[in-house]
Amino acid sequence: MKTKYRSHLFELKKRDGSTLALFKIPRFQKSVLEIIASDKKMRLNFVTKGKGKEIFSLNQQQFSIDKNSSIIQLLKDGTVLMKSEIGLMPLNWQKQFAPNTPIIEINEKVELLDFYIAVCLLIYCLQKYKKL
Repeated sequence: MKTKYRSHLFELKKRDGSTLALFKIPRFQKSVLEIIASDKKMRLNFVTKGKGKEIFSLNQQQFSIDKNSSIIQLLKDGTVLMKSEIGLMPLNWQKQFAPNTPIIEINEKVELLDFYIAVCLLIYCLQKYKKL
């Protein structure tokens, strides 16, 4: 009998191996993303999907994914939390990184729980668009 997994479990760890957060991400769209971090369990509920945009909610807050061909922006109530970009790279960087290595920018003012939510949404995107 074959087992069909309905979700994947991802773990964010420190260098010392201790767990910072767990992310439960479904394989199917229009679902709930779960995060366990700082002894708190959060559920991001899928709200809607438009052209290049998906919106999730947590309590009264909206978290959205804005995606075009090379940039993924993760926002909370319209404020950018994190941005991932794949594309052109300066030649002098290619000695240190493989071409098309994603560059991730994190808003320096992001709160820790919002950071975990942004990481969860980024994993969701990369899994959905088969870049993970």
